[in-house]
Amino acid sequence: MSTVSGLELAKSRFLNILMSLADQTSVSLVRFITVIVIQRFAGKLEAGNYVLSFGFLLVAICVQEALVCAPFNLFHSRDSGEKKRSYHGSVLIQVAMLGLITSVAFGLAWGIGGAFGSSSGFNSALGALAIATPFVLLREFARRVELARLRPGVALCVDAVSGFLQLVFLWVLIRYQWLDVMGVYIATGASCAIASTVWLLVAYRSNDFRSKNVAQELHRHWVVGRLPFLALLVGLLHLQSVVWIVGWVIDPSAAGIFGLCNYVIFLVNPLALGVCNTLCPMAVQTYRQSGISQVRVLIAVAMTVMGIAIGLFAIVACLLSDTILLTMYNDPGYQGRGFLMFLLGINMALSVVNMMNDQGVWAIERPEWLLRSTCITVGLTLVCAVPFIMLWGLNGAAMSLIVGRMVGVTYQSLTFFLFQIKKLSVPNPISSPLRSNAAQSPESSSDVRPSLNLEPSSVLPQRT
Repeated sequence: MSTVSGLELAKSRFLNILMSLADQTSVSLVRFITVIVIQRFAGKLEAGNYVLSFGFLLVAICVQEALVCAPFNLFHSRDSGEKKRSYHGSVLIQVAMLGLITSVAFGLAWGIGGAFGSSSGFNSALGALAIATPFVLLREFARRVELARLRPGVALCVDAVSGFLQLVFLWVLIRYQWLDVMGVYIATGASCAIASTVWLLVAYRSNDFRSKNVAQELHRHWVVGRLPFLALLVGLLHLQSVVWIVGWVIDPSAAGIFGLCNYVIFLVNPLALGVCNTLCPMAVQTYRQSGISQVRVLIAVAMTVMGIAIGLFAIVACLLSDTILLTMYNDPGYQGRGFLMFLLGINMALSVVNMMNDQGVWAIERPEWLLRSTCITVGLTLVCAVPFIMLWGLNGAAMSLIVGRMVGVTYQSLTFFLFQIKKLSVPNPISSPLRSNAAQSPESSSDVRPSLNLEPSSVLPQRT
């Protein structure tokens, strides 16, 4: 019986991993098709405005991920009955509050821009984001809830329906020659609104939306999510701030070229995130059973294999850059970008290596290391960005990303692999609320947080 149950459990986990990969692939694919459509049918300027404005949408998603969705992964299975329905209702109220705040913020930005006479596509994009962002956040919340419930198939259905509708709406915009950044965001918001509303009515309607504990849950989420929030927000600035600086120092069209070249490199995202979804629970289990030494071996293998794989992809992207970019974007302005593609590929390789290391850091419950590493990465990138861009243009922008990422990866790797960490006497599994899209098991929600006894090795200075 134990063998049969073990096989069933392994089969269930494997299917969940496949569904999670399929879901992440569908989300990435729709975004990828969207930027191709904008570039081919609206031009470089509109593509640049989309890339610049999309960063603000990512900030809103980042806030929700760290302060709402990640704590939900930990807390949703702790209660039952009325308490559970009340908690689920209070979390949805938090999502609605965040949607309202972001909508007002984007609306004010749009209004201020209009008051100063701005009629640019970027300002129009901010106005469209004021309408679309609450629905995008709701769709993202639906996805995260279903992954936390160990129902990645439902998450895939929500994202597949939303993605299909978005592509249909884009086709309508192209058909009637209405395609611009504002239209794209309206189409995105409408598709997310339809899919997430159906999900609410079918899968989330049984919860109590009159929760009187919203303030208490907000505080509890903040206590758990403040470090992940800061790490996510600062990490987002690593790439997006460079895109904004390119738009400021050169022009929005250059920012569009830089961003769309990066979107080609982002094709490896489903693979990287899929490996993270599997690696994090493996690292947790290995730490519980075998201690830090075996976790380091596991993480080192993952870092090496993924780094080599993404590095090879960067070489291929460099050699085939003209063919890939001209086929996708149909614009001669993308010719001769091979070296830029190589640099962006190297930055992605370093990012993926860091993601693998992150899973080990989460397994031993040291999220503050992630924040320190990310601050180092972003700080050095911002210091280098403006002079590098002025000297070497878009290649300089990619170089500034590499310099910051390389130093950040080195710091975090030295910290993880050289600190002497004693094995926990009371195991406490924890899943990564930052990198992992995998659903959390009930066992990962323990309230017990045993302290770690850290002894810095002689190679690293004593930290306060």
